[in-house]
Amino acid sequence: MHPALMCQKIWEHRADAGIAHDGDADRVLLCDEGGKLIDGDDIMAIAGLDMLTQGNLVEKTLVSTVMSNAGLDAAIGAAGGQVVRTAVGDKNVIDEMLRHGFNFGGEQSGHMIFREYSSTGDGLVTALQILRIMRARGTSLSKLAQCWTRFPQIVTNIIVREKRPFESLDNLSKLLADAETELKSQGGRVFLRYSGTEPKARLLLEGRDPTTLEKWTQRISEVIRRHVGA
Repeated sequence: MHPALMCQKIWEHRADAGIAHDGDADRVLLCDEGGKLIDGDDIMAIAGLDMLTQGNLVEKTLVSTVMSNAGLDAAIGAAGGQVVRTAVGDKNVIDEMLRHGFNFGGEQSGHMIFREYSSTGDGLVTALQILRIMRARGTSLSKLAQCWTRFPQIVTNIIVREKRPFESLDNLSKLLADAETELKSQGGRVFLRYSGTEPKARLLLEGRDPTTLEKWTQRISEVIRRHVGA
């Protein structure tokens, strides 16, 4: 939850990498030698591309959730693979992997499942895999993380008074479709859902052009606030 101290210690110890686990170590976040945080999307890009190169990524498919950055799809796709997305939650990732026999998947939050070594998220296995890749390639973690480009992303949380179906809000469906059409042309996407635990609508837009993202974020947010905003 708070990896800043780890990133600071990198400088003090002149370490090659930092490793941070949650309480039960089923998640992991890393830090490169320069103190920059390496999240789950970075880890999936590094490990997924390595597995593609080695020929051991089953069906050339990486499983991630809807929250992963669209740049991950672009990087894996450019290397001849594909990304299959699930709803948020490592259980959904695991279920998709089991359903189709895929062997690697994860979440932006740091849950990673390497099915050759574990049947569920394992932060220790994940850290060891990244260290193995660093050692095998003789490359720093910062250089490994340059294997992909993160798309600009805007995430907006809109406080709502009620959670009416989005399709019932006037003009919202057309607005979402128009935004999706424009952003998809640049490899981006639109994702809108209600929080399961808070009175909020969560809007995520990704694409290559920040100006386009800001335009659609403003338009979509205005419609949501007008109809169900608190």
